[in-house]
Amino acid sequence: MPTFDVAKGALEGAKADLLVVPAFQAPAPDGDGKRRKGKSKDGDAAPRIPVVTAPVGDALGIDLAAELQALGFDGSVGSTARIPTRGKAKAAQVLVVGVGRAADLDTDAVRKAGAAAADAASKLRSIASTVHAVDGLDPAAAARAFVEGVALGAYRFTSFKSDADLHQLEKVTLHAVGDARPSLLKPAVAEAEAIADAVMLVRDLVNTPSGAKRPAAFADRARDVAKDAGIKAKVLDEKDLEKGGYGGLLGVGGGSDAPPRLVELSYKPSGAKKHVALVGKGITFDSGGLSLKPPEAMETMKMDMGGAATVLGVMQAVAALKLKVQITGLLALAENMPS
Repeated sequence: MPTFDVAKGALEGAKADLLVVPAFQAPAPDGDGKRRKGKSKDGDAAPRIPVVTAPVGDALGIDLAAELQALGFDGSVGSTARIPTRGKAKAAQVLVVGVGRAADLDTDAVRKAGAAAADAASKLRSIASTVHAVDGLDPAAAARAFVEGVALGAYRFTSFKSDADLHQLEKVTLHAVGDARPSLLKPAVAEAEAIADAVMLVRDLVNTPSGAKRPAAFADRARDVAKDAGIKAKVLDEKDLEKGGYGGLLGVGGGSDAPPRLVELSYKPSGAKKHVALVGKGITFDSGGLSLKPPEAMETMKMDMGGAATVLGVMQAVAALKLKVQITGLLALAENMPS
């Protein structure tokens, strides 16, 4: 995951490989089919430039709306267009990302814009952005959404790649412009990083081949995650399960030479008034048991442990966010496959 930071100052002066700014889609047509404004000679509507983006166009000395229109950029959510700065900014290019129509703007549009920016910058080292400061949204909520979008959009599963020097986005700087203070954005950025990190843990586990996450290995990974997060973890092996009468889990995993495990995770902060239990299905591979599935039905069965991975990710996120709720997470891990 890239590192995220918050800085103060004009975006055009940022030291980054790419500047990222938002743009709105043209207003929707009136009832008679005519657009309210921004209509060009050929009948296409120009995208609307937000207040936070206008200074970048001024710094480049161009009519940004006209430039984008000429490039065929419409401002729809996730659409992108690159514009060279020609030496008028420290970055070589500006990436304009669409956030949809102003009337429909929400944090989900900003999240998708962040993912689009990450995809466009996948071969670069750093970006600086003001997408979170788009008109009409709370800057902290928008910053949280943008960071989530960039982090998850930049995600790549590389655990089994032999090339150790994979080129990936490394640094993202959110610029606090106008009266906005970095101190107001930093907590939102940290929260988004914690959530994205948990989601990527789940993705990594789901993407891992079944042979590398058999029940005992999965339980070990859960124990490591719990230790790093400050969560208590208890692992029951096949002997503990038999002693405790866990016949269902033993029955599912009984045909495999990789015995099942039950992982109990406990998060109990002081002052917690509610207790929530989460149970995750953790079938590390499901061949159908003795009644084998057809081959095409087994292609995605390495993902049959997604429920357990999600519970583990939630526990990590809850601990990182220091939520005031007691949570018990149970991961029922077994390999449903005759050995």
